[in-house]
Amino acid sequence: MRQAIGCLRALMARLCFLGVATTMNFIPEMHDIGKLVDTDKVLKAMGADSKSLFALSGEEGGHCFQWIDWGKTKYPEPATSTWQGIRYHHDQIGDNQNITGYPLPDAASKQNLFCLLLADHLAAATSRSITNRIPAQVRADTDGVYRLWNPGYYAMREKENPQRRGWAAADDEPSLATLLDQIKDPNVTSERFLRDYAYWLTLTPEDKKPPRNVTSLHTHVELVGKFYRALRGAWTNLSALAPIYQNQSAQTITQAELRWRYRVIECRFHFPQTLVRAVDLNVFLQRQQLMDELQQQCGDNVLLRTADTALLFLPAEESLALRSLAERFLAAGLGVDCRVAETALALLDAGVFEARGRKLLEQHCAELNEPFALLPDLEQTDRQLRERLKGENKRIGMTARGDKTIEMQLRKEPAFVALQEEQKKVQSELDRVRNALKQLPEKPLTIDCIETSLHSDLAPVIAPPLCEVCQMRPATTHWPPPDVETDLRDDVCDKCFSARNMGRDKTGKSFSNLSEWDELEQSVDVAWVRFFLADYETLGRIVRDLFEQYVDQGPLAALDEALRAQVKENLRTFALLADFTNDYRALLDEFFAWLKQDEGGGWFPKSHVESLEDGAPFKDLYVLRVEKGAAIGRVIERFQELLTKYFPKCADAAPVRLAISVSNVKYPYNEHWRFLEKPAALINLQMPTRNARLVIGAGQLMTLQKIELGAGRTASSRFLHDLVEQERISGTRVLPQAMMLEAWHKEEKEMRAHRATRHLPEDVWREFRSGQLTARQILDYYKIVGW
Repeated sequence: MRQAIGCLRALMARLCFLGVATTMNFIPEMHDIGKLVDTDKVLKAMGADSKSLFALSGEEGGHCFQWIDWGKTKYPEPATSTWQGIRYHHDQIGDNQNITGYPLPDAASKQNLFCLLLADHLAAATSRSITNRIPAQVRADTDGVYRLWNPGYYAMREKENPQRRGWAAADDEPSLATLLDQIKDPNVTSERFLRDYAYWLTLTPEDKKPPRNVTSLHTHVELVGKFYRALRGAWTNLSALAPIYQNQSAQTITQAELRWRYRVIECRFHFPQTLVRAVDLNVFLQRQQLMDELQQQCGDNVLLRTADTALLFLPAEESLALRSLAERFLAAGLGVDCRVAETALALLDAGVFEARGRKLLEQHCAELNEPFALLPDLEQTDRQLRERLKGENKRIGMTARGDKTIEMQLRKEPAFVALQEEQKKVQSELDRVRNALKQLPEKPLTIDCIETSLHSDLAPVIAPPLCEVCQMRPATTHWPPPDVETDLRDDVCDKCFSARNMGRDKTGKSFSNLSEWDELEQSVDVAWVRFFLADYETLGRIVRDLFEQYVDQGPLAALDEALRAQVKENLRTFALLADFTNDYRALLDEFFAWLKQDEGGGWFPKSHVESLEDGAPFKDLYVLRVEKGAAIGRVIERFQELLTKYFPKCADAAPVRLAISVSNVKYPYNEHWRFLEKPAALINLQMPTRNARLVIGAGQLMTLQKIELGAGRTASSRFLHDLVEQERISGTRVLPQAMMLEAWHKEEKEMRAHRATRHLPEDVWREFRSGQLTARQILDYYKIVGW
């Protein structure tokens, strides 16, 4: 036993170090690092004797390391500023506690903790107050994160990594030592912590107790870091203990959340160019480069981003005008569609761009503003009651004439007692309202939203020649440049010339595969493939629907209806949208790897693939050379596989979509892009050269995929053409349905006599008969995938 205790003390000595907290870097992302520790397994691994060194009380374990009795180790506990955030961010600090009372030694440490608590609130899936009302016995089915759109996510990740040990990064002595080494390391950075513990942070929920188990700890701590630095950077007069923002001081978290106004801005970037040549695809690379520059310019103020959209968190400062944020994009000729929401931190959420979320926030805003409306009436009522009591006291005094017995009897009269009780209730309510007003700003809270579109300045008069690519500016030069020999040049403006000139080789070409296919003598067919993620308004609605389903059908289903309603209303969507975006990016990366490493299952060798640069964070656009329709079918099948893997519960809502446009390589590029830019359904297919266009959902696609395709199916093709023609001529579905029924019975007889096969599967006929599929849809699918 003595030897075991000696070994443990040596371990604890290695985990601890001496230092001055305020001189170390503060890493807000590490505040919840204790959630990566499985305390039960650690104690078991360290043996029964180790329990004498741990102070397990109250809630078992605890991610602030309260369970370690540092005094018994005879070694000091960690002393970095990061450790202070870890240890004290849940140490009985209430939202209304004054910053002067924080259990830390100096102003800088208290400000660190204040900002950390504020950022923790903003990044949380729900408020702490509503989570604390959930009974302790309510537990999730697993300790791992629960993806609303992918309930099997945790099991899937564990299966992919059998050598790993579930959600816990620390479940024995060595792993605990390694984890705590991160805390004491003066050279640790946010990036290194997030990289080293990415696997476990992704599998661990923000909180194992529902409803916060629906967001990953990785996304939560990453957002906490972004909010922390964005908030801290906007403070002024740092010599004062209470933080000051826009000349407003806040001494409590509640005051800061209600008095400080910030903005959430959603920006979608688009380009005006007509895609004429392969080199025009450089606008996608240009937009990616500008998005990267925006990320560098705004840093932690960029909360989320996709290939064409950014969600920003910014102070409500006039100097941070929208045009200054979009300046680089406008200078390059791109346009920016913006939605801006400005309000108090307590109300700020990405849900403000989504109708139901906006309504809930406005309801909350009205509740918070209630003291402004209540105060005048309460003060008047209080004055009236005091006057009445004063009059009653005077009457009692005159009636009793100094007789204490009579006076006591008069004061016990029901009317007088009722008046006193009423005045006490009004006074109590008045005190509550006045205390609430101390937290609020001087004027009632508002939620201000605007939508605007920004474009580069145009000259009042544009003299010809006009730029042949964007048609927005005068042409000032020619493409290709003079150093390229060619008989055909385009008149272009300087902005379109700059975009075309990105990364060109000596021949003036970009996207060499596509250019090569274009110059081949033989006919070449290509499929333009684009993945699409819906805007954050649509995503917000989808994740809110999924969250409400989880509350009503998951571990919280047993709660009373009123509490469930409050849980739903308290949802913050920042973290959910970030997790959703990360899963979308993982889907894109896996599709890219399938094309690059597996050559699309053998369908797409390297010479048949044109894509953006490998380093693009969102690889969502490809041009693929195809030699038969089955290759298109394989792309669709791969998309379905990945959709089932990452988003099985929301395929019908189609937040992630696939668009494919197939034609000869010389077909106008811009016609492809018109179809690809805003796909309307889950699956969007067109083949202009065959007059085929198909926009369908998941269920319709699964039915169509049962059609036998390929050589020898000409009878099916003729039959479908006849159906479509009759549908067109008659203008009704009755005749085609009758034709289908007649063919069905005829084929049934032939099947009995000659074992023939049907033109179409039974499921397809059933969907057609019920109106779920049209003859046109069936034929178009056959045209696009069956050639």
